[in-house]
Amino acid sequence: KANSRYYIFTYTSMDEIRSGEESYYAFHLSEAQKCIEEFQFFIPKGEDVTPPEYEKDSDGYLLYSDESLAGFSLYMPESFTLDYASAIVSATHEDGSNVTMTKVTAAGVSVDKYWERRKTELSAIVSNLTVISENAECEFGNAQNMFKYEYTFNYNGKTYRVYQVLAVYGYNGYVFTYTAKAGNYEAHLEQIMKITDKVVLK
Repeated sequence: KANSRYYIFTYTSMDEIRSGEESYYAFHLSEAQKCIEEFQFFIPKGEDVTPPEYEKDSDGYLLYSDESLAGFSLYMPESFTLDYASAIVSATHEDGSNVTMTKVTAAGVSVDKYWERRKTELSAIVSNLTVISENAECEFGNAQNMFKYEYTFNYNGKTYRVYQVLAVYGYNGYVFTYTAKAGNYEAHLEQIMKITDKVVLK
């Protein structure tokens, strides 16, 4: 984050061995690090920093996603402020509740396996991960297959509740995640259901 804007730098490479014991990833890593060291963030003089106007639907929900970057359309209520929009879209309410959505990068991984991996990875960061429901049927825009998951966890002394949808459209997978402190979870749930109804997967 710089000057109230969010930026994402991503270095992606094959992890196969290039020569000897060195992988392609390791071979180019120093170049990627040099790129990071050269970054400069600034706002040119005279630049208009007025917030952009987002397309609105009939309910007043704002189109936060960039279809060419994300591969989906995600409409959010104005009470959630856009954090960033690229391949991942993130928006946050003033009470800290957050919505994110992205395409799944683990091609060829089944929904069940993705969910099991997700639980394992999350358990390494948080405590008391408790699953409320998993692999449950739900509605999610124009998805062909979709399953919802609800769970809670503790992090930094606070309890959070999550509503997550894993969806498939064509050959692509998508992950939608709503995270809120346990006390704020129900307050936004009606809006979250509207958001998931409005999703358009490409």
